[in-house]
Amino acid sequence: MEEIVAQPWDFRFLTEARVIFDPVGRFLNLVSEAREYFDSNPGRERMLLQSNQVVNERLSWLTSCMDKNEWMTAGIAINAAWTDAGFSYSYFKHGSLSTGGLLPILRTLDFYKAYRDIHFGHPFLETERLLEALKRYRAYLFKADGDEFALEPIQDQLAARKAARYEKANDFENISWQLQAEALWCYLGANTGLSFEQHFNQLPVAIRNYLVTLGYKPYTEEQVRILLQQTYTMMELAEKE
Repeated sequence: MEEIVAQPWDFRFLTEARVIFDPVGRFLNLVSEAREYFDSNPGRERMLLQSNQVVNERLSWLTSCMDKNEWMTAGIAINAAWTDAGFSYSYFKHGSLSTGGLLPILRTLDFYKAYRDIHFGHPFLETERLLEALKRYRAYLFKADGDEFALEPIQDQLAARKAARYEKANDFENISWQLQAEALWCYLGANTGLSFEQHFNQLPVAIRNYLVTLGYKPYTEEQVRILLQQTYTMMELAEKE
């Protein structure tokens, strides 16, 4: 509980935790106490503070990218800030922790169309084409660093199952969004020590094209400005009682 009180935003998963086996009720007692703290005024204020800190870390990264004129990495940074602000709004206003449920919640906001136009910005490609692009990119990184869990070939099967669930619901935005995030996980897992921009520029042309297929592109200053304003708006909405 001391850790939970100190870092409640990191433990918010306990809000939706379910018991599998707890013969002496230790976990149930912990969850009950944690949820009571989350719902308290001090708990909520602490969680808001920490969620804002996460967003601000992303925005510091964004500033660094813009200073270096790395507009592709800037796109990743502003999307990270936007997404974390979205998770804050989703949790505090809708009580949801679901990654897959984030876009459906944010679609109800007036400014979502502008986000969709910037982030997706093209007719949705066939799911199989996106999965193949992700598979090829992962395989390229796996060949260079086969010890990283994110790069294991089994992840392609898991990604395909995830995409099939969203395809069944005709949620092609979520397919594109999730598979693009999966590619970012691969890049982070490869631990190249390079910014995404530098990493992208060192890739063979064919591999670069797979990332382009998955939606990676340089952002314009105006696009960053629009998403930055949306990020601030979601943070403000999360804080309102």
